[in-house]
Amino acid sequence: MNPRSYLYVPADNADRLLKSSTRGADALIVDLEDGVALANKQLARTNARVWLEDLDTQMQIWVRINEESIEEDLESIVHPKVTGIVLAKSSTATYVRNVGKSLTNHETKAGISNPLSIIPLIESAEGVLNSLEIAKGNRVTRLMLGEQDLTADLSLPRVSDNQALDYAHNTVIYSSAAALLAPPIAPVSVNFKDLAKFEESTLAFLQRGCFGRSCIHPDQIGIVNRIFMPSEDDIEWAKDVLTRFENANGGATADAKGNMIDEAVAKRARRLL
Repeated sequence: MNPRSYLYVPADNADRLLKSSTRGADALIVDLEDGVALANKQLARTNARVWLEDLDTQMQIWVRINEESIEEDLESIVHPKVTGIVLAKSSTATYVRNVGKSLTNHETKAGISNPLSIIPLIESAEGVLNSLEIAKGNRVTRLMLGEQDLTADLSLPRVSDNQALDYAHNTVIYSSAAALLAPPIAPVSVNFKDLAKFEESTLAFLQRGCFGRSCIHPDQIGIVNRIFMPSEDDIEWAKDVLTRFENANGGATADAKGNMIDEAVAKRARRLL
């Protein structure tokens, strides 16, 4: 199952790490990158390793690593309890592939048989334009767009409601579908105090074609979980659609309201369930 909410937790803060699994998020992103000051990078690695050893949870655990210290980061966090890595500054398929090779080496060293997954974080114009090839990487399970870095790369004045980002979001959504990945994860909102605005933008990301969203504050989690949870009516609709489609032996039929059901509608119902 794809998580609805991903909570970023800076790994240099041991107290926040300890509390992170109780905040209600479906998944955690333990941050070794931008959420951690340069002077605290080694502390963050040490904290993450100690925390992983004592962790008891069924949550997905992701770790965002640094472009400048890939080997050091992987040495610390390649662990059986880690689902995968969020790969910052993913601009080319070659870069993602090379990090995958490094992962293999660290997995072998750690005796891990299940390969860790990669969520490339697309944060540049080059990454957007290469997103389809990036999405086809053999460890890649989802894509994520980093609006803050992308805005800086494009020399845009601000992130909020910036129409120049529409192309980037749409491209990443289309690339995910073309590579047969789950829909991309919606990006963070740095304004964690305006929850009404956050709810509005989260709903917009759902309607655009994302599934799930990254959070930087626990107050955002409940909103994300609610918006990306199908309603009971949606679930009953999907079950009814699939029952009718099966009874029609895969041929076109109609739902309870007389709307046509074909394979495309059935596919949407399966994904919802």
